[in-house]
Amino acid sequence: MDPITHGLTGAVISRLGFYQRFGRAATIIFITAALIPDIDHFSLRLAGPLAYLKYHRGFTHSIAGSFIIAAAIAGIASFLRLAIRPVGERMGWPVAFAFSLLGIYSHIFLDLI
Repeated sequence: MDPITHGLTGAVISRLGFYQRFGRAATIIFITAALIPDIDHFSLRLAGPLAYLKYHRGFTHSIAGSFIIAAAIAGIASFLRLAIRPVGERMGWPVAFAFSLLGIYSHIFLDLI
């Protein structure tokens, strides 16, 4: 799939009730998580076409990789305080982690199709 499809999927998932409760932070987390597994695309392109064909959809598309990437996204979101609602209710790290996992798994699912 292309990045537009993954990004729009993250945006749509965020609108399934998450945006109404957590606001813009939920949308940012879902879109980022839905796009981030393809970060290996850029590094492998520099290594050459054979490396890209051999290693793309490797660690960043695995279960172990998804937990590490989701933890990093949740940590960055907490650090930047993206998870603050206008009325003051803050999205916790576990919620941001769960949102990140859901976004990453949507990416992996779309790649399987």
